[in-house]
Amino acid sequence: QQQNSNKMSEVSSSKSEIIRDATTRDKDSEQHQHLGVSDFLFGATVGEGSFGRVCYARRKRSSREYAIKIMDKVQIMKQMKVEAVMLEKNILSCHANSNNNFLIRLHGAFHNTQHLFLLLDLCW
Repeated sequence: QQQNSNKMSEVSSSKSEIIRDATTRDKDSEQHQHLGVSDFLFGATVGEGSFGRVCYARRKRSSREYAIKIMDKVQIMKQMKVEAVMLEKNILSCHANSNNNFLIRLHGAFHNTQHLFLLLDLCW
């Protein structure tokens, strides 16, 4: 029981790390922006996975188009994928300022009570 308690504490700590980063650098501005769901118009789903989906989205303020990966927090926890999600975000963050056309760039990350959101390049 103690081991389960320690594991849950570890997962809670990891979950906090995932959702802590709620700022993004917007290419239309030199300031850090706090983004949320209300800043975007969501369109069609372009892909689905085991605990989330990727949707087309357009930023209301700039009309810039993105792909937004929407991940369900409960499913991430149930499937014990917290570390995998953190790793994905960290890898994408490392290449966020790259000019390499073969890499998808992470433009930001934010969350609400149910979901984590990764704001990515839209590739058609």
